[in-house]
Amino acid sequence: MSDINKEILERIEDKVNIVSVPSIFSLHKVFKNIDYGKTILELVKDEQPNEDMWENINVYINDTYIEQNKWYLVRPKIGTIVRIFATPTGGGGEGGSKDVIRLVAIIALIVVAPYLVGLIPGIGAVGTASYTLAYMTVVLAGSALINKLIPITKPKLDILTPDDIESPSQFLQGARNRLNPFGVVPRVFGKHRMSPPFAALPYTEVRGDDQYLRLLFLWGTGPLILSDFKIGETDLFDSSGNSNFGEDLEIEHLNGGEEVISFTSSAITPTQRPITIANNYKDDMAIRFRTTNTLPDPLVVDQIYYIINAISTQFELTKIKGSSTDRITFIDGGTGTHTGYPTIALYPQDIFEKSLSINLLQVDNWVNRTSQPNTTEISVDITFPSGLVVVNDAGNRLDRSVMIQIQYAKSGTSPLIWEIGDSGHSVPQTDFQIVRPNRHIIWHPDSDSFISVNVGRNYKIGIHRNTGRLKLFIGEFQGSTVRTNIKIPSIPADYVPIAKFATGSESGVFAITGIRPSINPFSDPSDFLASALGSDGVRISSGVINKLEIIYTDRRGIAIRRTIRFPLPEIGQYDVRIRRITADTD
Repeated sequence: MSDINKEILERIEDKVNIVSVPSIFSLHKVFKNIDYGKTILELVKDEQPNEDMWENINVYINDTYIEQNKWYLVRPKIGTIVRIFATPTGGGGEGGSKDVIRLVAIIALIVVAPYLVGLIPGIGAVGTASYTLAYMTVVLAGSALINKLIPITKPKLDILTPDDIESPSQFLQGARNRLNPFGVVPRVFGKHRMSPPFAALPYTEVRGDDQYLRLLFLWGTGPLILSDFKIGETDLFDSSGNSNFGEDLEIEHLNGGEEVISFTSSAITPTQRPITIANNYKDDMAIRFRTTNTLPDPLVVDQIYYIINAISTQFELTKIKGSSTDRITFIDGGTGTHTGYPTIALYPQDIFEKSLSINLLQVDNWVNRTSQPNTTEISVDITFPSGLVVVNDAGNRLDRSVMIQIQYAKSGTSPLIWEIGDSGHSVPQTDFQIVRPNRHIIWHPDSDSFISVNVGRNYKIGIHRNTGRLKLFIGEFQGSTVRTNIKIPSIPADYVPIAKFATGSESGVFAITGIRPSINPFSDPSDFLASALGSDGVRISSGVINKLEIIYTDRRGIAIRRTIRFPLPEIGQYDVRIRRITADTD
C-alpha cells in the first residue's frame, strides 16, 4: 500500500516502513508499509527499476547509511524505517542548482557589462572617470536584478529553537540539559562527553517524606555505548558499580538496539513460565505487550513487566524488577499475534506537572484548578514547609492535625458533578464473573503417563481509597491442590482489600472471605460485603465511601510532604478543587 498525498509516514510496528523519492526529477514522496522479507536491493528495484539511476540513490535504515555494495545482504527488520532517496550530484545541496544559475548569471554580467557601457551615449574611453562610473552602475544594477530574481539560498535555522542557535552542540564543556521539543535528535560519532537534552518534561514525585525527581534524557540514535555518568562532576557510580547516592538513585536505559518482538500462542506452554522466541533482551529490562486479539493469561495490555532469566532463545517475566518469586506463570497462550515493546519503566507515561504553590487557608474555602486534556490520573502534593507540631509551655512537642478535602468533576458539565461529594460517594453493586480454568494434562513420571490435574489461583478484590473503584487482583497459577495461603496477589497502597477467594477447575469459586477493615474511607460495616454469584462469580454489595477528607497528623518541625493520588473513571479533562477544613488558627 502506498500514498503520495501524505507528508508523514505512518509507522507500523509489525511492518517494514518505507519512504522514498526514487527519481531526481521528482519531489513526490512515496510511503509504503510492507511485510518483512525483501532485501534493500529488492526494495530499490521496486522503487527505481532503471539501474542507471542507482548511482544517485542513497539508502538509510532508520539513521544508518547502507552502502550500495551491501544492498543484497541487508534485510530490514519489522518496525524499521527505510529511506530511499535519489540525490542529484553536485550543486551544493538544497538550493544548490539555484546557486549555480546565479553564479553563471554573475559571470555573464561581468562579461557583457563593458558592451552595455559602450551602448550608453556620451561615455568616454576605457579608463576615464565617466566610463568607470557607468561600468560600476551597470554592474551594481545587474547584481541587484540577479539578487532579486535568483536570491542567495539562506541556511534553514527556523527549525531550530533559540537554544539550538545559541548552543548547537550537546558536546561542549559547560553545556547543560535543555528542553528541545520537535528539535533535532543527536547523532553521536566517536567518543564524547555529552549533556543530553531532555526527552520529556521533568516531574517530581513525593513518597513519604522524600521527594523524587524523574528525568528522561535523549542520548541520540542508538545503539550507543554509555558510560561514566555524572551529575556535574560527581560520578553516579563508584568503580564497583555501586551508587554514590545510595538507594535514592535509580537509572534505566533504552538503547535502541532492543528488538520489538512478535509471537503467537506457540511460543508459550500453559503452566510454564518462559516465552520461547529468539531475542536480544537482557535481565531487568522493562517491556509492555499488545495484541491483535487476547494476550496470554495473565498478561495485561500496556502493563509494565520486567525481563528475567533471559537467554537468546527465551525469557521470563516478573512484575517486580529483579524478583524471581514474582515470575509470571502462563495459563494459556492467548489468541492472535502478540507484540512486546521494550520501554522505560521509570518514566512510564506522559506527565504534566504544574507548580502552584498555593497557600491553602480555611477562610478561602475551595481552590479550583483544571487538569490537562486526556488525563488518566490526578496527583496532588501537600507540603507543610514548617512541619506539623505544637509546642506547649513546657517546651514539649505535641501532635498537630490538619484536615484537607478534595473533589473532582468532569470538565464541561453544567453544573459540575463532583464525584466525591460532601455526603460521601455511593458505589453501586458490582459483579465479578470468573472464568473457571480447564483441567491441565501433564506428564506424570511415576506412572509413566499423562494425567489430568485440577488447577486454580487466588484472587483479591480491592476498593480505591479515594474514588471507590473496585478492582480484581489475580494471583499466580497453582496446580493440583489450590491452597488459599500461598501465591496471594498483592494490592497497591491506593487500594483497600475488601474480599478474597479462590477458584479451581473442579469447584469453581470457593473460600470467599470478607477482609474489609472497619476504618476510613468506609461509612457502614454492612457496605461492600462479598457473596457467591453462582458457582463462578463473586458479588460485592453497594456501599458508600466517606467524602475524601484526609487528616495529616505529626509532631515534627521539619518540612513534611504528602501526595494524594487517584485514578479517574475515564480519560478526559477534569476540574479539581481542594480546601482546608481545619481552622487556620489550629
